[in-house]
Parts: sequence; C-alpha cells; structure tokens
Amino acid sequence: MLSATLLSILYLLIYSVGNFNACLLNNDRSSIYVSVMENAAPGSALTDLPIQGVTFGPEPDTQLKLVKGNDLVDLDARQKKLILKKALDRDEGESKFEVVIECKSLADADFPQINISTFISVLDVNDNAPEFDSDFYNFKVAEELPIGTIVFIGFKATDKDQPGPNSYLTYRILPGKNSHYLAIEEPSEPKITIAERIDFEQITEFDILIEAKDDGNPVLSSIVKAHVTIIDVDDQNPVFDYDYYYAEPFKVISFFDFKSYFIIIFILLICHQ
Repeated sequence: MLSATLLSILYLLIYSVGNFNACLLNNDRSSIYVSVMENAAPGSALTDLPIQGVTFGPEPDTQLKLVKGNDLVDLDARQKKLILKKALDRDEGESKFEVVIECKSLADADFPQINISTFISVLDVNDNAPEFDSDFYNFKVAEELPIGTIVFIGFKATDKDQPGPNSYLTYRILPGKNSHYLAIEEPSEPKITIAERIDFEQITEFDILIEAKDDGNPVLSSIVKAHVTIIDVDDQNPVFDYDYYYAEPFKVISFFDFKSYFIIIFILLICHQ
C-alpha cells in the first residue's frame, strides 16, 4: 500500500503535468526542423516556433532566449519567430546549421530551463552558371579522318552548385558556318568528334562555339570559342602541268655523215678564197 507521502508526490506530479504546458512543442515534438532556400533574403522569417506558452502581454509565462546560432539568425520572442540575419550560401559550406533556444517557465520557479534545438537545412538554388577551364581553346585536326573519330577532349566545365540537377552539365556545339564538320555525340561527355569529311584543299581553319549548360531551373549556360586548324596530309597523286606532251626524236649523225659534211665545208672554204 502506498504511503501518504508517495500519494502526495504522485498527485503533485500529475497535477503539474496536467496544468503546465510552457516550453512544450506542439504535436509532442522534441526538436524543430526547417528547410530554407539559400537565396532567402536577410530579415525574412525562417519559421514560426511551435513552442507553447505566452511570451508577451500582461501575464507572460514563458521566456525565450537565443543561445546558439545568433551569428545567422535573430529571435523574435514576442512572435516566436526566427529571423534570418545574413545571406546564406550553400555553395560555400552553409548547408545546414543548428539554432538553440533556451526556454524558461515564468510561472514555476522550480521548473528548470530547457534547450530547444532547431535544425535548419539550406536548399540549393541554381545561382551559378557553368565555368569552362579556359577562356579559349585551340586544337588541330588532320583532314580526311573517318566520321566519329575523337579529335579533342581538352575542354571541361564545372558548376559550383551542389550535386544534382543544378550542377549536371551537358555540352553541344552551337550551330554556325562550319559547325557541321564536328559534333559532340554524347552531350554529357566533353568529347569532340568528326561529323563530316574535312578536306584541307577546301578549308584550312575555322572557329566553333561550345556551350555548357546545367539542368537547373532556370537553366544557366556558358559559351566558349575554339579555333580549329586543319592539317594537310599526303592524299594527292602527282599531277603534270599538261595532259600530254609532243617532241621530235633526236637524230644521231653517223661517222660517215660527219665525214661528208666536213668535205663539203672544206670545198666551200676553198671556193670562197
């Protein structure tokens, strides 16, 4: 059988629990979880704190105090709100942080203060365009290469946004005067291949524009120029200047013919004298 003392203590506990609601969270939660976009403006409310109790007015029964996270947020104890203090940037490492609020009952001096944690997750916003690893590219391509031959892999772009659609990149060669000679067959891979026969005798150099874009909303992209130099290869047979040539055969003078010519010349010289 319970003693009178134990019965009194049990009665007081039941009474206290039944009548004291200050510093409790709605729906019997133990912590608060909030998600916020990284482009949230300073001064905007991050969340309404679901803390029971009256924090203002003629008879407040609850006191709230910010004890952790005051470098990022302010506490509006009157309205039970967390206010963003400065701009966030998930890409610089601020992906999540904890705010701790000290809650104390003003109606019960014997009630100890408790700490309530609010865990804030910063959601990524597509606020970074892709960046190529160079401002300009220059590469050489030999003429007469087979279609599909890989000719250039020395380019790449990166995106500072967090892994996901905002940083997933695809590439393409923008339509242009000579863009039909080359192609990027797999958009997710920075590889340029031959798309059409290139003849050095027809073209020796040209420029293309390469685009990298992400899959965010809105879509962001960057464009870079590349100069292509065509290399001549030995693919031509020798060619004569004319289709045919004509020449008379060379006449060989025999010894006897030479002797006859000499006698005739000798006679002419005597007669001349």
